[in-house]
Amino acid sequence: MTESKNFEIAIVRHASDNWDNPEVQRLFAQIVQLKIQGYHCEYPEGVLPVDTTDFICDHIVICQRDTPFQLRPVLAFKSTNLESCRRHRISFPGITLAEQAGAKPHAETLRAIVAACERLHQNIAYVGSWTISPDVRKNRDLVLQIKEIMKVIFYFYHSELRIDKIVAGATQRFKTGDFIKFWGFEPLLDSQNAVLEPIRVKHLFDELVQLQYLQKFTDESRNFAVAHSHIWHNRTEYSLLPDSRQASKKAA
Repeated sequence: MTESKNFEIAIVRHASDNWDNPEVQRLFAQIVQLKIQGYHCEYPEGVLPVDTTDFICDHIVICQRDTPFQLRPVLAFKSTNLESCRRHRISFPGITLAEQAGAKPHAETLRAIVAACERLHQNIAYVGSWTISPDVRKNRDLVLQIKEIMKVIFYFYHSELRIDKIVAGATQRFKTGDFIKFWGFEPLLDSQNAVLEPIRVKHLFDELVQLQYLQKFTDESRNFAVAHSHIWHNRTEYSLLPDSRQASKKAA
């Protein structure tokens, strides 16, 4: 794996619960800026890359440090778990996408998956809003390096939180499905085990997106992450800790 010392990992957990932390406010604003810049390079004017879930999800971010006290996000994605959705009385994001697209079979399949997870006391999350800085995207070597780092943090983030199942939206145009296949994602299947067709996501101006489902991480992704676990262990988290009001910590 290429050298990762030029990057730092930051996790912003549930921004609305931690809004009294100035660092959370600052980093959250930078994440929003990154999303706006990234999405506006690829979508028509009017696309809105932020919604309610941005305030209740976890943002997983790869940053570069511009100064000793200043991180700059260059890649971000968010993971919204069912527990947070239930707490705030909002629909699970994958189901919302399917419903807004008028994709009834997709919505029904996801409802069945969520119901099964609840019945079996399993955790499930929806992952999306993959965004990379437009400036970084111009450097292919840098992009490959960041993707390798992402392979590590995606695995450890979900494994440590014991998130058993993961749903994601894979944009056809960017061949996202080819990348996330590494972790074990597969296209969503209906009750007859037939692949459900891509849906047109309304808030992305009818962008074709294939809903994907991960039931178990691949051995390859697990082994890769473990071999480079130092990347994850050096992360910084921004959240309220159980034993203090201190909102940021360096992981052990």
